Amino acid sequence: QQSTQSLESIVKSTRKVWNITLSQLTHHSGIPIEPIHSEETWEWTINRELFDHIAERAAFILERAIAEADSSSSSSIDEKTLKRRIRHLFEAAIWLEYCIKYDNHLTTAAVKNSGLADVHIVKSPTLSQSPNVTDLFEYHKVLAGPDQKMKTFSDLFPQAFSSDYKTWASERFMYAWGDFLQREDARNDAQYDTIKDIYMTVTSKGRKSPSSS
Repeated sequence: QQSTQSLESIVKSTRKVWNITLSQLTHHSGIPIEPIHSEETWEWTINRELFDHIAERAAFILERAIAEADSSSSSSIDEKTLKRRIRHLFEAAIWLEYCIKYDNHLTTAAVKNSGLADVHIVKSPTLSQSPNVTDLFEYHKVLAGPDQKMKTFSDLFPQAFSSDYKTWASERFMYAWGDFLQREDARNDAQYDTIKDIYMTVTSKGRKSPSSS
């Protein structure tokens, strides 16, 4: 059913579900902190399931957003559609950044997708200001667990909300894919060589951003 829905409707409907879920976690003082609990406990399972689903939602949004961008030229779509597409990329990037910050067992796939989202933000047409994205974790500060002050995306990356958002995306792309390329299991990824070529090209140019449209 999801394949027949627009990405915008999927983003909104899944956001509602997540809002309910995070509200419940907030009521119970956040997620159990994984290092405190062993893999045999329900607390560990809740923590693992939460981050897996955060990464999965982000990956789905990212994949659909890229497919939509590839299906038509940016010059042939109206400004409202363009802003919506970039907003979807941003939402995926934000959710993946939370994985990078708080997931103690960060997967290689999540690291790869984080860099991919950033690359597509940089390569998309430039907006005068970064898109306005609803950040559920800004309201439900559950990822750091009880008795800890959670830093939100806006705390960590204020530049992402400025007109200079592409500089932020460029720096994060370098961080994420730099991490990806150092991981042993990344070599099994079909896109490893492509990612390495892009990363090395950008690095050799003095860490300039990928070419913008």
